[in-house]
Amino acid sequence: MDLPDNLADYRPSGEKCDGKYVLFGIDSDGCVDRGMRYKHGGPFPRAGIEVFGLQPIAEKWRIAWSFVNEIERRGCPRFEALAQTVDRVLEMPAVQEAERLNVVSVPRLSYLRDYLGDVASKKGYGDNVLWAHIDSLKEGPEKEELTRVAQWSRTVNSNVDADCPDIEPFSEAIATIRAAYEKKVDMLIVSGTPEKHLREAWRKHGLIDKVRGVFGRESGKKNDHLTAAVNASRESDTLYDVVIMFGDAPGDDKARKKAGESLGISVRFYPIRVGFEQEDWKRFRESFLVDPASYGETEETRFVEGFYSNLKRPWISDADLTQLFPLQQNL
Repeated sequence: MDLPDNLADYRPSGEKCDGKYVLFGIDSDGCVDRGMRYKHGGPFPRAGIEVFGLQPIAEKWRIAWSFVNEIERRGCPRFEALAQTVDRVLEMPAVQEAERLNVVSVPRLSYLRDYLGDVASKKGYGDNVLWAHIDSLKEGPEKEELTRVAQWSRTVNSNVDADCPDIEPFSEAIATIRAAYEKKVDMLIVSGTPEKHLREAWRKHGLIDKVRGVFGRESGKKNDHLTAAVNASRESDTLYDVVIMFGDAPGDDKARKKAGESLGISVRFYPIRVGFEQEDWKRFRESFLVDPASYGETEETRFVEGFYSNLKRPWISDADLTQLFPLQQNL
């Protein structure tokens, strides 16, 4: 099966799982594989240190980045994460002292924050949207700052290509996805990762032929991915009876709610908890895959409560969080 190049070209299989049309939307990094720790422990924070000249506070930046992306705003778009990490690192007494002594200057990224609210929130968070906006600007500080942010994003992609060629998937995720494929469940990747990286990773995981679409940050927001797939099933008279979003971040929960509201249907969220990924994938396969419709509101409420409880960890600006976020030595 040839995967669609564009979200608008997605088509359902038209096959039924136990008499129902079923769709699974599946996040990738941190959900199916260990990409969150690998990428946010090395390539992402290193790009910020390199592009914004943060070498004097490198370890503080790395810890702040890890906290924002692995706990506080887990799964949020990278440009939002960049702005939030600036806020967090500026709360650190050691960074405040370094700025007072003119050892380092942390960029405040005021133009990026405006861009996030005025443009990205409406058009999407892909690099293509940012570059198009930059091209529309006159020369000046706004264009200069946003160009630097875009270059940072390119550096992130280059670092990931170089440092993360073989990210280990969760074996229980592999088993569940393969079992769902055998049961005729339609599946698509719903992610904020660049599609090039998604296709490469899922090909290496041996799963690329099990999904009907690979949609990342270039194709808009996650709720856009889900909405387009369900609308395609409606247009082909094979409207999905069951839609479940699998994810490891609050953004995945928000995306399925937004998609459900716009579609006028129920979109369930099956959370994959940080540190319990294998257990959660196995639980779904053994308890709910026999009949995906059995994953109802009661089960969802209980699992989602546990998911958010597992993510609660306070930010302490002057704490040494090195043990919580060990440097990825292999990167």
